[in-house]
Amino acid sequence: MPMPAMEEATMRSSELILSDRANFRKKLGARVGHGVLFTVAAVAALAVLFIFLFIAKDAIPFFQLRGFREFFTTRQWYPSRDPAYFGALAIFFGSGLVTIGAALLA
Repeated sequence: MPMPAMEEATMRSSELILSDRANFRKKLGARVGHGVLFTVAAVAALAVLFIFLFIAKDAIPFFQLRGFREFFTTRQWYPSRDPAYFGALAIFFGSGLVTIGAALLA
């Protein structure tokens, strides 16, 4: 069934016809935008990786000396004391309480 003239004209007016130069600029802009977003995402991923490596580098001697059990099961957290205590159970428990509180309020 042929399209009425009014609908055909409306359909054509909504299509954007670009010159070759404008089409090239549009594609170039899209490629540059994707490149910038990829670069930002890659830098962010590398930053997170380096943070992880820095923390792991400093944590490995502690875990070799004291072990994972002491870290995850003791409640004392006094990093500036001599000898230092690094028990994360209290921190995990507090984080859990905050999470439950936030879920109840949401």
